[in-house]
Amino acid sequence: QFDWMRRLLLMACDVCFEAPRTMAGATEDEPPVDDLARATWQLFDAIARATDNRSLHRAIEQANDRLSPVRRIGLGLVPDAADELSALIEHWKQGDEQALRSGLDAYHVRRAELVPRIVASLGERIGFPS
Repeated sequence: QFDWMRRLLLMACDVCFEAPRTMAGATEDEPPVDDLARATWQLFDAIARATDNRSLHRAIEQANDRLSPVRRIGLGLVPDAADELSALIEHWKQGDEQALRSGLDAYHVRRAELVPRIVASLGERIGFPS
């Protein structure tokens, strides 16, 4: 799921950076970083909205919804998650395509590496022995 989201967001970057005019309205609602899972959802949604492509936006929205609970579980596993998200937001606001693409890629690779720990944490929460 992390890889799918990464691919969708990089595709969205391809589309929205082709026509920078669509990015102007996409940065008006800055996500609050006091709720990192929600702020991540909002950033990824803003990137999707900037494409003006309903199908791509819907695909990102669905992946975003599916990953939301996993993001909440994974928050404790990424000590610098707030800084990481703040950097992504800043790259987006500045229209720095290369830095955003690189940051999105690193974000998702890092999360994919955490999947075994996230699954173990989820198992503990629902009562499965590790």
